[in-house]
Amino acid sequence: MKLAVFAASKQYYDLGHAYQDSVRIETFKDAFLRAKACGVDGLEPAICRPEELDVAELKSAMEQTGMGISMFGTSYWHSELGLELINPDDRICAEALCMFKRALKVGKECGAPVGLGALRSGIYDNNKPVAWHVDRLVEICRDIASYCSEIDTFFTIEPQHRLYQNMINNVPQALEVINRVGSDRFKITFDLKQSFIEEDIFVAIAQARELLYNVHFMDCDHAPVAPNGLLDFAAIIKALYAVDFDGWLSLTMLDVNEDRVRRQDEHLKVSASYVRELLANLG
Repeated sequence: MKLAVFAASKQYYDLGHAYQDSVRIETFKDAFLRAKACGVDGLEPAICRPEELDVAELKSAMEQTGMGISMFGTSYWHSELGLELINPDDRICAEALCMFKRALKVGKECGAPVGLGALRSGIYDNNKPVAWHVDRLVEICRDIASYCSEIDTFFTIEPQHRLYQNMINNVPQALEVINRVGSDRFKITFDLKQSFIEEDIFVAIAQARELLYNVHFMDCDHAPVAPNGLLDFAAIIKALYAVDFDGWLSLTMLDVNEDRVRRQDEHLKVSASYVRELLANLG
């Protein structure tokens, strides 16, 4: 397994305190070097508009530092741009889909997928059943999967808890969508915090199995992984080994107050060292 850390572009990071649990990207090379010094293998960047991303700079930074990209996150498009793949306004849906496809092109060039998180949106019309909304999502994901086949890349879906999204809240629901889409270009991003609220983490890992691409590896209160954490990280690592998982574990950084923001690298080094110790001892 490889370790990544959440990262955010300057525009994203400057939006506020909520994004300061990520490595700040002034330049990708600097962000990679900072993350590498803390003991991880790559970044999971939350990107703004993909057309504004300097792909040449990113690829050059990856080559120079030997670092990788676990996945490109898209939550900014939902929270700040108001884009959704399922929305009453067809123009919003179309723009969201076009932007996702542009991001897939970037991901193809960098060897990383794009994550379908909050961008998918959820149930917006209570007069229509849940099944109608799931059918719509399946239709959209078939389109995305077909495009992924054309350019030879893939994408992921992340189950998110009911306080954040009102559909696709757990692994079985994600598997239903993936199975109906019927494409090997569609995988699962698994978030420990999200899963903890909705389901049994260990059952969910066993259910996801070979479709599990990457794991947002944090405590159930969003704190960084640490020896005194609330979750049993050793047991979770064992469960991942049991399904032959060999993907990315993406770590978060602590943001609770200004002092802890200044000590981000210290927290990341502790988390990375602890996770690597678990991997070595339990593998």
